[in-house]
Amino acid sequence: HIGKPDLSLKEVDKEFCKGFIAFLKTCTFNDGKKTLSCTTCRIFVNRFGSALAKAVREGLIEHNPFTLLEAKEKPQKLVADREFLTIEEVKKVMNTPCRYEIVKKAFLFSCFTGLRYSDMKALNWSEIHSAADGKTEYIDHIQIKTKDRVTIPLSEEAKRWMPERIEDVDNIFHQLTITHTTVEVVLKEWMEAAGIQKHITYHCSRHTTATLAISAGADISSVKEVLGHSSVTSTEVYAKVNLEKKIEAVSLFDGVFL
Repeated sequence: HIGKPDLSLKEVDKEFCKGFIAFLKTCTFNDGKKTLSCTTCRIFVNRFGSALAKAVREGLIEHNPFTLLEAKEKPQKLVADREFLTIEEVKKVMNTPCRYEIVKKAFLFSCFTGLRYSDMKALNWSEIHSAADGKTEYIDHIQIKTKDRVTIPLSEEAKRWMPERIEDVDNIFHQLTITHTTVEVVLKEWMEAAGIQKHITYHCSRHTTATLAISAGADISSVKEVLGHSSVTSTEVYAKVNLEKKIEAVSLFDGVFL
């Protein structure tokens, strides 16, 4: 509520936009107990900016006042800490029992394919094909999130974690009947049992795929295709994470030989 029910579009200027952002940052809900997250603020700001851009295209206003704001004046995108498992940690969880064996299989399968939770759940046996060499099998799948097709070769390690095929059942992980929330709880228990101190969610399997592949020497463009990223910019984040881990590892030598 801005106290101006008859505010005209032409009155929306730079100061109004700054005030809107300030309002979002202080806005509360749930009886004042919660504030909007940075991501939610960014979504509202982007939608408002898009609406003003459309108004410009339709000749309703001359300029989009949001373009007058500096980047630092807009809600900033937070760089998430992309947790992943190292090779040694993957070995640890492999050797640790999990309350739901199907959760263990699904998570490790995603670690070796890079599939999101939604795509792992939707994956069918009919989407597994044989390559021209007659030996290699690959996934040919339309991603749930992006609707883009992704082609992922199946390594022997990935195949090892696939459930046994059941006649007349096309869905591969059909036995995973618990909710996503319960899956995350089971994962937390499993990681703790394996001695993993990191905050590992199901999506970390995807981060694991990327960082392990880049660590092994895979080029960015190949990893981009496996993950189904539309832009290599998204994939480069993992190369940066990997470099930071390499620097961290190399720096362990500092002072040892003095």
